[in-house]
Amino acid sequence: MARRKPIGIFLRHGVYCHKVKRGREWVRLSLRTKDRDTAIERKTDYDAKRRKGIPASALTGRATFEDLVARYATDYTNRDQSAWPVIQRRLKHVAKVFGGRPLAEITVLEIEDYKAQRKRMISPRTGRPYANASINRELAALRRLFRLGMELDLLGHAPKIRMLGESNVRRGFFSKEEFVAMRSHLESPLDAIVTFAYLTGWRVRDEILPLRWSAVDFEAKEIRIAVGETKNRAGRVFPLTAELDELLRPLHAEYLARKVRGFSDSHVFVRVVESRGKRAAPRTRGEFVQPVRSFGWKWKRAVTLAGCPDRIPHDLRRTAVRNMVRLGVPGSVCMDLVGHKTKSMLERYNITGKSDSDIAREKLTGQLPTLPPTRPGREVRRKARALARVLALAPNTGPKDLSRPV
Repeated sequence: MARRKPIGIFLRHGVYCHKVKRGREWVRLSLRTKDRDTAIERKTDYDAKRRKGIPASALTGRATFEDLVARYATDYTNRDQSAWPVIQRRLKHVAKVFGGRPLAEITVLEIEDYKAQRKRMISPRTGRPYANASINRELAALRRLFRLGMELDLLGHAPKIRMLGESNVRRGFFSKEEFVAMRSHLESPLDAIVTFAYLTGWRVRDEILPLRWSAVDFEAKEIRIAVGETKNRAGRVFPLTAELDELLRPLHAEYLARKVRGFSDSHVFVRVVESRGKRAAPRTRGEFVQPVRSFGWKWKRAVTLAGCPDRIPHDLRRTAVRNMVRLGVPGSVCMDLVGHKTKSMLERYNITGKSDSDIAREKLTGQLPTLPPTRPGREVRRKARALARVLALAPNTGPKDLSRPV
């Protein structure tokens, strides 16, 4: 019986290939070279990695950028993440450079060149070069692609991606005067939304706007967020203080009145909009209720008129944490009320302002008792006696006449 010829490398259309067994079948894979020595080296490296237990799918390196983006979208869907549109916008910039290529061919040097290229580009929105934070978010999305490829056995390795330095930590907060001025330029129910954020420190878009009346318990005096409805997926309970009770009672009465009239929307913060219907329909007046989704331009107008145009809604969260700490609420309780996981995040939100420095100066003034005059040191007294002796020995010639020539 003739011996079976060992399977090695062979030419196929001028390119060296080799065969790999997948299941019960042999599959031809290209070694992507026309040089025999290079092909033998790659075949030897491939066989060595296979003996170490690395999957064959991770060694082929055929997963392209678009393949991993599709897997990325599926991964986000499986994990119930809602930020995929934001990730998609970030990957759009990365795809202009690395799109259509196998991810295994992307090197560290190419990623460094990408960072330098992005730093030279001008943002059409701001008219300034892209900030390091924006570039880092794109690099984080690219790094996730590599890690996902390794988790799915589509890549054998991932290049090390170094992030750029960031120094853009926001430290904005509202003083009482600024908040009152800003709130006066907002109409209902936006004034109630910012007041709720000022008192609780909850996130406006993800936690306050989706809030429903089922989460407000007037009898137990608590406001609850169920598990899975916050950013860190943890539940939260906030005490219904007198200010919050005064804020929410009128809104609850309006909700009950709308419920009697047939409106079923149970969101806490809603708009009642009048409508005339479609143009083709008879012009009969009606009204419908819709939850507040956003209020971007109205916020911008209010903070501009209040004299603090650089403020954003998230500054209300920093303000609430700052106020809680200054009212003496323990740090662990603050973390539970606003949803912070670490002490460092709490300290980051506890911002010190000029008023805090003024209070500290007043409290630190007058610590020392009334002290007697200090006695000059030995060296000072010695020099003073020497100077006195010199002045005593010097002849008293009187003032010189400066008008006479020398």
